[in-house]
Amino acid sequence: MIEALKETGYIIFASRFSYLGEYWYDEALRELEKQNRIKFIMSEDFFKYDQLPEAVGKFSRTPCRVFVYKKLGENAI
Repeated sequence: MIEALKETGYIIFASRFSYLGEYWYDEALRELEKQNRIKFIMSEDFFKYDQLPEAVGKFSRTPCRVFVYKKLGENAI
């Protein structure tokens, strides 16, 4: 995702809470910040499928988090 992004562009993505630890998102994002490749801008929690009156199959109220990061240019310090 970072390689395809223009310099100083924004990375915006969402993930279920259960995937954050299971797929090492937190660890990978911290490493990219440490390498000065991205900068954390903000995050916000929300529920996916929260408007359904009741669960339908795999579609049930699911906690998620959206992230915003900025790609740092090559000259970033």
